[in-house]
Amino acid sequence: EAVGALAAFHAAGLDASLAGEDALVLSQEGARLVPARLGLDAIERADAAVLPGGALGRTLASAPLARTLRARRGRWTLAAGEGLRLAHAAGLAEGRRVARLPGAPALAGATSVHARLVADGRLLTSFPGDALVDLALHYAAREVGDAAAAKAAHALGREYAPFAMGAD
Repeated sequence: EAVGALAAFHAAGLDASLAGEDALVLSQEGARLVPARLGLDAIERADAAVLPGGALGRTLASAPLARTLRARRGRWTLAAGEGLRLAHAAGLAEGRRVARLPGAPALAGATSVHARLVADGRLLTSFPGDALVDLALHYAAREVGDAAAAKAAHALGREYAPFAMGAD
């Protein structure tokens, strides 16, 4: 999910990089990813934070990460699948509509919506998997326009259809 979102941002001409607390991130698929930026300050300063899903055991227990995300309240956050649990742990999903697969556990205080992409203010959520790429493209459309997002989608071999992102 993280690599797909990065590809979407780069294809749209947006600056994006993988940031994390650890020097090596093991993806759920077994890939080893090396963050371009270490530490949480890059996440705190970013225009948008992307929270991909996957195995989040230790990440969910990170108090510094939760504080960093909480400090981003009111700024753009994109979360997919289990990455939404990070947003929830930081208090960003309470009182919000969020994308949840039918049968997925509900998040206390949030309203589960069985839709692939959901925008509630500046919290953008999606089902797990490649839906995060579409969410990243829709954020890119907001930043650089629908034409650039459509061109980026084409470069990635995807279709692009505008999506109402919610109020600013």
